[in-house]
Amino acid sequence: MPHIKDLLGRMPYLPELYDRLQKQPPRTRFNLFQLEKFSEEQLGIIKTLPAQTSRQRHILIFATLHYWIEQAAVIGIVLNKLGYRVTVCYLPYSSWDKEINLFDLKRQNSYARRVLSNFKDYFETVSLLDISSTQTLPNGFESKVALASAYDTMY
Repeated sequence: MPHIKDLLGRMPYLPELYDRLQKQPPRTRFNLFQLEKFSEEQLGIIKTLPAQTSRQRHILIFATLHYWIEQAAVIGIVLNKLGYRVTVCYLPYSSWDKEINLFDLKRQNSYARRVLSNFKDYFETVSLLDISSTQTLPNGFESKVALASAYDTMY
């Protein structure tokens, strides 16, 4: 029998609407408290740093699990100031070994999107949860993803 939150998670936009109305982090282990505490003062200091303007190189940073997402965001800000175009790509999970119902997963995704939107001046964000599985990778990327996955499993 399906869990009630899995059924609610299948309803279009319901988890996202619930997240918008709650305006609080989900009541799961998934949190981005360090990014939420990243104050305007800290961003003001970063804005005063001299920025490189080339933006010719594009860097993709991938993170899964909430604490890696926070780290990826900070690295993305620094790389942006060094003159790179940065995209932070993430999966909104709090644990790699525990199952999560669809409602909470989508709510975590909405929460992450909301927190990361505060840094839109520094990097783009992409949630892999939002990407349709029917999309394909650009030519040449499949072998690179396979190699990176092999390295990642060694970690």
